[in-house]
Amino acid sequence: MKKINSLLIVDDDQISNLITSMLFAELHAHTHIRIAEDGQQALEEIKDCLDNDQNCPDVIFLDLEMPGMDGFEFLDKLEEINKNHLPVILLTSSVHTRNKEKAGNYRVKALIEKPLTEEKIQRLLLQLSI
Repeated sequence: MKKINSLLIVDDDQISNLITSMLFAELHAHTHIRIAEDGQQALEEIKDCLDNDQNCPDVIFLDLEMPGMDGFEFLDKLEEINKNHLPVILLTSSVHTRNKEKAGNYRVKALIEKPLTEEKIQRLLLQLSI
C-alpha cells in the first residue's frame, strides 16, 4: 500500500479527527498528520507552506460541513493560492446529489462518506496516485 508522507485533516469534529488519525496510524499509511479545526486555520497553514516551499501536505482531507467557512468556501479560497494543486479528498456525513455535483466543479480526488474506515482508506490509497 502507498504511504502518504504528510496529510492535513481539515475538520471541526475533534472525535472524527482522532478516529482518522488512529486509522492512518494503524495502517502505517502516513508519516505526519496535521489537523486544522477550521478552514481559515488550514488556509493559513497551506499558504505558509506554499510561500516557504516546504512541509506542504501530500493530501488534504476536507470536511464539507463546518461552521463559518464550509468545505466549498474553503475550496474557493484554496484555488486562489494553490498553484501546486495539492490533492483534496472531500469528507461528508451525507453524500447528497447536490454535493456530488458541486464537488465536480472543483479539483478534488474523491468524495468519501464519513466515517472513514480502514477499507475506505486502503481503497483510496490504491486507486489514487497521491
